[in-house]
Amino acid sequence: MTQNDAHIYCTPEQLKEEFLKVLRMIESEYKTIGLKDYWFRLSLPDFRKNPEKYIGDEKEWKFATNEIKKAMNEWGEDFVEETGEAAFYGPKIDIQTKNSQGKEETLSTIQVDIVVPKRLNLTYVDSKGQKKTPIVIHRAPLGSAERFIAFLLEQTNGRLPVWLAPIQVRVVSFTERNVSHAKKVIEQIAKEIPNARIDADFRDTTLQGKIKDAEIMRIPYIVVIGDKEEKSGELAVREKGSGKINSAKAGDFIGKLKKEIGERL
Repeated sequence: MTQNDAHIYCTPEQLKEEFLKVLRMIESEYKTIGLKDYWFRLSLPDFRKNPEKYIGDEKEWKFATNEIKKAMNEWGEDFVEETGEAAFYGPKIDIQTKNSQGKEETLSTIQVDIVVPKRLNLTYVDSKGQKKTPIVIHRAPLGSAERFIAFLLEQTNGRLPVWLAPIQVRVVSFTERNVSHAKKVIEQIAKEIPNARIDADFRDTTLQGKIKDAEIMRIPYIVVIGDKEEKSGELAVREKGSGKINSAKAGDFIGKLKKEIGERL
């Protein structure tokens, strides 16, 4: 498992603003990746029923909870509150979704920690020259990277955006005599977009079979090269499961692909 966990050390006065920054970062990342259908849960302690689950001063818990609420309200997104879902060292925001089986799962967490800094004897000197204990914000925008990718694959049915797809373009030859020209097309795309992920299918089999295999792999663009394309200099492009093959000038297709990769579309 790979987790992109990081920590922010801040003063109590900085907690709300730093929490807001993390929320905005997560929003930007999810928008870029294209993740949808998630919501925010403020996970609170239950000092009445299970006080033994939570460590630290209840007043500090209330302060941290209020700062999170202020940040959420200022941000403007809806959120639900769940008593008893907090971790033992502080309240948190959990980003929730449902998997393909309808089970609720946590995508990522923004965790306020008011306990561990004291245990580690962490201090800073304030403007009055006094030693104070900082608050820590644990943040893991994607949570476990492997599990996050699994959620994304479920939501997109494997059709990842072009910039994120493992293979972005597959060049397919209609017959063996078209292989040489197809290789030149690959070289042209690679020259214009050095970071493009391109592969080829030059097998001696039917075109329908090659296209079917590429569709099963959810490759965004399938470029077919046959006699017609060699003669015209254009490309036959099948786009993202559309079921249709359209002719396009090589320059136009390369420009479109470059934009989608560069702008993360």
